[in-house]
Amino acid sequence: MLERFVELEESLRSTIGLLDIAFPSLSAEEWVILKELCLILEPFENATKCVSGEQYISASLVIVLTRGLLNVCDKFLIDNFNILSIDIINCLQNGIRSRLGNIEYSNTLAISTFLDPRFKEFGFKNIDAVEKIKKTVIAALTENINNNNKTNETILETQTPIESDIASSAPPHNNGSANKSKLYSLWASLDESVSNFRPKHTGNSRAIMEVQRYVEDEVLGRNFPGDLSLNMLAEIIDPLINSGARNKLMQKVI
Repeated sequence: MLERFVELEESLRSTIGLLDIAFPSLSAEEWVILKELCLILEPFENATKCVSGEQYISASLVIVLTRGLLNVCDKFLIDNFNILSIDIINCLQNGIRSRLGNIEYSNTLAISTFLDPRFKEFGFKNIDAVEKIKKTVIAALTENINNNNKTNETILETQTPIESDIASSAPPHNNGSANKSKLYSLWASLDESVSNFRPKHTGNSRAIMEVQRYVEDEVLGRNFPGDLSLNMLAEIIDPLINSGARNKLMQKVI
C-alpha cells in the first residue's frame, strides 16, 4: 500500500490542490520517509514471497533468510536515512535478533542448511556454528559407516551363496568330511584374503573425507530449480550423503 501511495504522489498532490476541502496533507519530509520505508521493507517483502512461494518452507532457508535480513539492515544503518527511518530499521533488526539471534546453533536447521547443496557452509555467518555442525554431521556419518562395516563383516563371516548352493545340492557328510570340504574349497583362498582385509581408513577418517569432498564440490546456487527436493539435490552432489544417510542424520539430532 505504501509503495502504491508513493507512486501516486504527484497525482495525489495535484488532486488535493484542486479540491476546496482541507484534506490533511503530508509534508515533504514525510514523503521522503515513505519512500525510505518502501526501500527498507522491500527485503522483508521478498523474504515473505520466498516463503509463500513454496508449498512449505524448506528448513534450510530459515538461517539463510535470517542472515540476509540482518545483513541488509546493517547496510541500511550506514546509509543516509532519516532519523525516523533509522529507528524503524533498529526496531526490525532488534526484533530479528531477539527471536532468531542464535538460530545458526539450532542442530535441525543448521544440518538442513549445511546439507543443502545450494548453501552448504556459505549460508552461515558464524564460523563456530559451521565447525560445530560439521562435527555433528561427521559423527553421525561415522556411526552410519561403522554400522555398515559391521553388517558387511557379518555377511563375510557367513557361508557364501555359491558354497550354500553347492552344499544344498551335495549329499550329507559327517563333520570330518565337511571340514575337509571347506578346507579344500574352490573359494578358500579368496575367502581367506577377504577376511584378512582391513580398510586402511577408519569410519571417522572416511566420514571426514566424504564431508570435505561434499564441501569442496560445486555449489548449485540459490537459483537452482526449487521443485527438486533436498534429498534429490544431495544425491546429485554426493552419493554417500543420500536420502537414507540424511534421514539418519536428522534422527540423530532431533
